[in-house]
Amino acid sequence: MNSTSAPLSLRSNSSRIHAQTQQGFTLIELLVVIVILSIFAVMVLPEFKGSRAEARLRAETEQLASMLRLANSQAVSTQTEVRLFIDQKKKRFFLEARDELGKFQPLEKLPGSMREFPEGIEIKIHPQRDRNYRHKKRLDFQRERGHPDQLLFYADGTTDPSELWIQDEMDFGWKLVVNSLTSRVQLLPFDGRLEAENELRQENERRKRRRRK
Repeated sequence: MNSTSAPLSLRSNSSRIHAQTQQGFTLIELLVVIVILSIFAVMVLPEFKGSRAEARLRAETEQLASMLRLANSQAVSTQTEVRLFIDQKKKRFFLEARDELGKFQPLEKLPGSMREFPEGIEIKIHPQRDRNYRHKKRLDFQRERGHPDQLLFYADGTTDPSELWIQDEMDFGWKLVVNSLTSRVQLLPFDGRLEAENELRQENERRKRRRRK
Protein backbone atom coordinates (compact mmCIF):
# COMPACT_ATOMS: atom_id res chain seq x y z
CA MET A 1 0.00 0.00 0.00
CA ASN A 2 2.85 2.37 0.78
CA SER A 3 4.48 1.80 -2.60
CA THR A 4 1.19 2.54 -4.36
CA SER A 5 0.32 5.62 -2.31
CA ALA A 6 3.75 7.20 -2.84
CA PRO A 7 3.43 7.61 -6.62
CA LEU A 8 -0.11 8.90 -6.14
CA SER A 9 1.07 11.55 -3.71
CA LEU A 10 3.86 12.53 -6.07
CA ARG A 11 1.40 12.85 -8.94
CA SER A 12 -0.98 14.98 -6.88
CA ASN A 13 1.87 17.23 -5.77
CA SER A 14 3.15 17.64 -9.31
CA SER A 15 -0.32 18.40 -10.63
CA ARG A 16 -0.82 20.94 -7.83
CA ILE A 17 2.50 22.61 -8.67
CA HIS A 18 1.60 22.60 -12.37
CA ALA A 19 -1.79 24.21 -11.62
CA GLN A 20 -0.13 26.88 -9.47
CA THR A 21 2.36 27.53 -12.24
CA GLN A 22 -0.42 27.83 -14.79
CA GLN A 23 -2.31 30.21 -12.47
CA GLY A 24 0.81 32.30 -11.99
CA PHE A 25 1.37 32.66 -15.71
CA THR A 26 -2.28 33.64 -16.16
CA LEU A 27 -1.96 36.47 -13.63
CA ILE A 28 1.20 37.72 -15.29
CA GLU A 29 -0.44 37.66 -18.68
CA LEU A 30 -3.43 39.51 -17.26
CA LEU A 31 -1.19 42.21 -15.84
CA VAL A 32 0.59 42.57 -19.17
CA VAL A 33 -2.73 42.91 -20.97
CA ILE A 34 -3.89 45.55 -18.47
CA VAL A 35 -0.70 47.54 -18.95
CA ILE A 36 -1.01 47.36 -22.74
CA LEU A 37 -4.65 48.47 -22.62
CA SER A 38 -3.74 51.35 -20.31
CA ILE A 39 -1.04 52.56 -22.68
CA PHE A 40 -3.42 52.20 -25.61
CA ALA A 41 -6.12 54.19 -23.78
CA VAL A 42 -3.68 56.98 -22.93
CA MET A 43 -2.65 57.23 -26.58
CA VAL A 44 -6.05 56.86 -28.25
CA LEU A 45 -8.55 58.55 -25.94
CA PRO A 46 -7.20 62.11 -26.37
CA GLU A 47 -7.37 61.69 -30.14
CA PHE A 48 -10.89 60.31 -29.86
CA LYS A 49 -11.98 63.24 -27.70
CA GLY A 50 -10.26 65.62 -30.09
CA SER A 51 -12.05 64.13 -33.09
CA ARG A 52 -15.40 64.44 -31.31
CA ALA A 53 -14.66 68.06 -30.40
CA GLU A 54 -13.63 68.81 -33.98
CA ALA A 55 -16.81 67.20 -35.31
CA ARG A 56 -18.94 69.23 -32.91
CA LEU A 57 -17.15 72.45 -33.86
CA ARG A 58 -17.56 71.69 -37.55
CA ALA A 59 -21.29 71.04 -37.05
CA GLU A 60 -21.74 74.35 -35.23
CA THR A 61 -19.83 76.12 -38.00
CA GLU A 62 -22.10 74.61 -40.66
CA GLN A 63 -25.17 75.70 -38.69
CA LEU A 64 -23.84 79.25 -38.43
CA ALA A 65 -23.07 79.34 -42.17
CA SER A 66 -26.60 78.12 -42.93
CA MET A 67 -28.05 80.88 -40.78
CA LEU A 68 -25.98 83.50 -42.62
CA ARG A 69 -27.35 82.25 -45.95
CA LEU A 70 -30.86 82.30 -44.48
CA ALA A 71 -30.39 85.91 -43.33
CA ASN A 72 -29.32 86.99 -46.81
CA SER A 73 -32.23 85.15 -48.45
CA GLN A 74 -34.72 86.66 -46.01
CA ALA A 75 -33.39 90.20 -46.53
CA VAL A 76 -33.67 89.94 -50.32
CA SER A 77 -37.07 88.22 -50.39
CA THR A 78 -38.73 90.61 -47.89
CA GLN A 79 -36.77 93.70 -49.05
CA THR A 80 -35.85 94.64 -45.50
CA GLU A 81 -32.73 94.62 -43.35
CA VAL A 82 -32.01 91.43 -41.44
CA ARG A 83 -29.30 91.01 -38.86
CA LEU A 84 -27.58 88.14 -37.18
CA PHE A 85 -27.23 88.90 -33.48
CA ILE A 86 -25.00 86.96 -31.10
CA ASP A 87 -26.05 86.94 -27.45
CA GLN A 88 -22.82 86.06 -25.65
CA LYS A 89 -24.45 85.87 -22.21
CA LYS A 90 -27.18 83.42 -23.20
CA LYS A 91 -24.91 81.55 -25.62
CA ARG A 92 -27.17 81.79 -28.64
CA PHE A 93 -27.39 83.50 -32.03
CA PHE A 94 -30.56 84.44 -33.87
CA LEU A 95 -31.98 86.48 -36.75
CA GLU A 96 -33.93 89.73 -36.47
CA ALA A 97 -35.66 91.90 -39.08
CA ARG A 98 -36.16 95.64 -39.03
CA ASP A 99 -39.84 96.59 -38.63
CA GLU A 100 -41.73 99.67 -39.83
CA LEU A 101 -40.56 101.66 -36.83
CA GLY A 102 -36.92 100.90 -37.58
CA LYS A 103 -36.49 98.48 -34.69
CA PHE A 104 -35.20 94.93 -35.00
CA GLN A 105 -37.62 92.18 -34.04
CA PRO A 106 -36.76 88.44 -33.71
CA LEU A 107 -37.90 86.21 -36.58
CA GLU A 108 -39.37 83.65 -34.22
CA LYS A 109 -41.69 82.07 -36.81
CA LEU A 110 -38.88 81.51 -39.31
CA PRO A 111 -37.48 77.95 -39.02
CA GLY A 112 -33.76 77.86 -38.32
CA SER A 113 -33.60 81.48 -37.19
CA MET A 114 -32.32 80.77 -33.68
CA ARG A 115 -29.71 78.40 -32.28
CA GLU A 116 -27.82 77.95 -29.04
CA PHE A 117 -24.12 77.15 -29.08
CA PRO A 118 -22.63 74.88 -26.38
CA GLU A 119 -20.22 75.78 -23.62
CA GLY A 120 -16.59 75.83 -24.66
CA ILE A 121 -17.35 77.35 -28.06
CA GLU A 122 -16.89 81.05 -28.74
CA ILE A 123 -18.29 83.05 -31.66
CA LYS A 124 -17.10 86.55 -32.53
CA ILE A 125 -17.74 88.94 -35.42
CA HIS A 126 -14.76 90.85 -36.79
CA PRO A 127 -15.65 93.72 -39.18
CA GLN A 128 -13.32 93.95 -42.17
CA ARG A 129 -12.24 96.79 -44.42
CA ASP A 130 -13.54 96.64 -47.99
CA ARG A 131 -13.13 99.41 -50.59
CA ASN A 132 -16.15 98.12 -52.52
CA TYR A 133 -18.43 98.26 -49.48
CA ARG A 134 -21.61 100.20 -50.28
CA HIS A 135 -22.66 100.90 -46.70
CA LYS A 136 -19.36 102.30 -45.38
CA LYS A 137 -20.98 105.01 -43.26
CA ARG A 138 -23.26 102.46 -41.62
CA LEU A 139 -20.30 100.21 -40.78
CA ASP A 140 -18.33 103.15 -39.35
CA PHE A 141 -21.32 104.01 -37.18
CA GLN A 142 -21.61 100.40 -36.07
CA ARG A 143 -17.93 100.41 -35.05
CA GLU A 144 -18.29 103.69 -33.16
CA ARG A 145 -21.30 102.45 -31.20
CA GLY A 146 -19.50 99.22 -30.45
CA HIS A 147 -21.75 96.47 -31.83
CA PRO A 148 -19.30 93.62 -32.41
CA ASP A 149 -22.04 91.01 -32.03
CA GLN A 150 -24.24 91.84 -35.01
CA LEU A 151 -23.99 91.42 -38.76
CA LEU A 152 -26.40 93.23 -41.10
CA PHE A 153 -27.80 91.91 -44.39
CA TYR A 154 -29.45 94.33 -46.81
CA ALA A 155 -32.30 94.15 -49.31
CA ASP A 156 -29.94 94.53 -52.28
CA GLY A 157 -28.15 91.28 -51.37
CA THR A 158 -25.09 92.91 -49.80
CA THR A 159 -23.85 92.66 -46.23
CA ASP A 160 -21.29 94.15 -43.89
CA PRO A 161 -17.79 92.91 -44.78
CA SER A 162 -17.02 90.66 -41.85
CA GLU A 163 -15.37 87.52 -40.60
CA LEU A 164 -16.98 85.30 -38.01
CA TRP A 165 -14.61 83.33 -35.82
CA ILE A 166 -15.94 80.20 -34.16
CA GLN A 167 -13.40 78.49 -31.96
CA ASP A 168 -13.02 76.11 -29.03
CA GLU A 169 -11.18 76.49 -25.74
CA MET A 170 -7.89 75.68 -27.48
CA ASP A 171 -8.42 78.62 -29.88
CA PHE A 172 -8.66 76.32 -32.88
CA GLY A 173 -11.67 76.59 -35.13
CA TRP A 174 -13.15 77.99 -38.32
CA LYS A 175 -13.31 81.39 -39.93
CA LEU A 176 -16.41 82.32 -41.92
CA VAL A 177 -15.52 84.99 -44.48
CA VAL A 178 -18.59 86.89 -45.73
CA ASN A 179 -18.34 88.61 -49.12
CA SER A 180 -19.85 92.09 -48.81
CA LEU A 181 -21.12 92.21 -52.41
CA THR A 182 -22.61 88.73 -52.78
CA SER A 183 -23.03 87.67 -49.11
CA ARG A 184 -21.42 84.35 -49.99
CA VAL A 185 -19.84 82.53 -47.07
CA GLN A 186 -16.45 80.83 -47.24
CA LEU A 187 -15.27 78.44 -44.51
CA LEU A 188 -11.59 78.40 -43.63
CA PRO A 189 -9.82 76.55 -40.77
CA PHE A 190 -7.70 78.81 -38.58
CA ASP A 191 -5.70 79.17 -35.39
CA GLY A 192 -7.32 81.79 -33.18
CA ARG A 193 -4.12 82.81 -31.41
CA LEU A 194 -2.27 83.46 -34.66
CA GLU A 195 -5.25 85.34 -36.09
CA ALA A 196 -5.49 87.53 -32.99
CA GLU A 197 -1.78 88.32 -33.14
CA ASN A 198 -2.06 89.15 -36.83
CA GLU A 199 -5.07 91.39 -36.24
CA LEU A 200 -3.27 93.24 -33.43
CA ARG A 201 -0.21 93.70 -35.65
CA GLN A 202 -2.34 95.16 -38.44
CA GLU A 203 -4.09 97.52 -36.05
CA ASN A 204 -0.73 98.77 -34.72
CA GLU A 205 0.44 99.38 -38.28
CA ARG A 206 -2.71 101.39 -39.03
CA ARG A 207 -2.14 103.52 -35.93
CA LYS A 208 1.44 104.20 -36.97
CA ARG A 209 0.30 105.32 -40.43
CA ARG A 210 -2.27 107.67 -38.87
CA ARG A 211 0.39 109.24 -36.67
CA ARG A 212 2.64 109.83 -39.67
CA LYS A 213 -0.16 111.65 -41.46
